[in-house]
Amino acid sequence: MKIAFIGLGVMGFPMAGHLAKAGHQVSVFNRSAEKATRWAETFQGRACKTIADAVAHAEMAFLCVGRDDDVREVVAQALPGMAPGGIIIDHTTTSAKLAIDMAEAAASVGRAFVDAPVSGGAGRCRSGAADRHVRRRA
Repeated sequence: MKIAFIGLGVMGFPMAGHLAKAGHQVSVFNRSAEKATRWAETFQGRACKTIADAVAHAEMAFLCVGRDDDVREVVAQALPGMAPGGIIIDHTTTSAKLAIDMAEAAASVGRAFVDAPVSGGAGRCRSGAADRHVRRRA
């Protein structure tokens, strides 16, 4: 699957790495380009200089950014270049109103938006362990 990952902080860096290790084609963007370069060297993915480049024809785009305004900015830049039917999964802890607004914006161009904030901390992100409150199905 062609995936973009935007935001390579303490949570995003390892999360994007797990996607690459699972065999997905991952392109990343981070405001500080050196983090994207370091990620690409670590996980054999592609570091991009722009959000538009990272999401070009992506089937899924994961966001792990800082706040509501960051999400709005990334979604506005991502939606036009994603594959038809593409899905944005937002791991940022944001307001419910923002999630509704972003879902409506995505739907208006044939894409989807999923609000999926993460929990469990950086250690669980690095290890790939599920939160203890989440049960995996057999």
